[in-house]
Amino acid sequence: MRNRYISEAWILQPFSTMVYFKILAGGYDVFVATYLFDSDALSLSVTGRSPTGDSPSWIFQHLGTSDIL
Repeated sequence: MRNRYISEAWILQPFSTMVYFKILAGGYDVFVATYLFDSDALSLSVTGRSPTGDSPSWIFQHLGTSDIL
């Protein structure tokens, strides 16, 4: 998949360096995949797929508010 965008990140425990990033990836298929990146374990896993129309490569960051896709 070609287009990947970080949608949110959060720290699970206070004073922890472990950070998880949720990544939405749209490509040239009929779904948007959701991945979870664990910075502590350096792992990336698929957590879901959301159905869309053909080629959902239209996902992009909001021009005025950087935390909205």
